[in-house]
Amino acid sequence: LVGGDRVIETTRAIKTPEHIEIIRRNSCLTEEAVLRTFAATRAGETEKRMAVRLIDNMYALGADTIRHVVLTVGDNAVHAHPYPSEAKRLDPGDIIRIDVGGLFGGHGTDIARMGVVGDPSPAQREIYTRLRACQRETALALVPAPGTHSLLALQARDSKEWSAAFLATGAASTLPFLYERFLYERL
Repeated sequence: LVGGDRVIETTRAIKTPEHIEIIRRNSCLTEEAVLRTFAATRAGETEKRMAVRLIDNMYALGADTIRHVVLTVGDNAVHAHPYPSEAKRLDPGDIIRIDVGGLFGGHGTDIARMGVVGDPSPAQREIYTRLRACQRETALALVPAPGTHSLLALQARDSKEWSAAFLATGAASTLPFLYERFLYERL
């Protein structure tokens, strides 16, 4: 047997405009569930009550199933994947950490969000402002990756000798040949 991980992962990375729209819509529904949960939650409630509300909101917005819910507050937020606690109450100023994912029409979502119980302190606002600026800078630095055909054109332009050999072998339409030899050597 030969592993097919590389082929499967490569294929999964290619998204049609329709699939991108499904991902966008379902991610927005998941985020809406989180926002509704934040809006309805009050100091004094428990982590577990908040988690149940989040699950209810996911289903109300059309989730077929919930894949995972990580919801922690205050001191519990430092644990990687704890269970929401019936004992942990939400106190003003506590940080809330949510990581939730579901299936909508067979398509998965997975988002993470953070919030504060009540009004954030000046230090919490400052940290948020700095992290948000870093996130924006990173997002602006992202560029779409070229498709295989674009890379073939670049290769043909930048390496005439290799391209001539490539075309002489009759492999011009054999994109996996280019993919194996060109893409993975440079990633």
